[in-house]
Amino acid sequence: TVRDPHMVEGLTRRIATLALDRRAGVALSPEIESAACGLLRGLLILLDHDTPPEMSARGKDIQAGWRRLTAHIQEHLHAIGGVRDLVKLSGFTRSHFARAFRLQMGISPREYLIHARIALAKELLRESALSVTEVAQRTGYSEIFRFSRQFKQRTGLTPSDYRTRQSAG
Repeated sequence: TVRDPHMVEGLTRRIATLALDRRAGVALSPEIESAACGLLRGLLILLDHDTPPEMSARGKDIQAGWRRLTAHIQEHLHAIGGVRDLVKLSGFTRSHFARAFRLQMGISPREYLIHARIALAKELLRESALSVTEVAQRTGYSEIFRFSRQFKQRTGLTPSDYRTRQSAG
């Protein structure tokens, strides 16, 4: 049993409140989402300390599997067409993979891919002379329009404007 049930109850209540807010359509800032993931990790760590050793070992194997998957995503981002490719890689059904991914990572596989692509695109725009089309291709986008639209939705700037501001700053 967990040593401090009040701590577990408090963490659970905070996570549930954030989840209900999100379901109700309340936009959560990235900082709050990050804090929620931290709360959930804290709760899982508390619970893991009181699990039998064989479950902890299995949990470590699962964690290692997720680390391998995220490393694969980062390494092969340009070649990953979408969530379907990740589902094939995992061997799970699409719904099971999506549910497990969200539980583990705190966001959907689609959002994770977009976030990873935009982060890499920002780096390439800052640190290379590649054209915007080449940046789009290297980050896994086959359509420049889709890349530009998603980039602007997440950064508030077009890729060209982002590069200009970064080089001026």
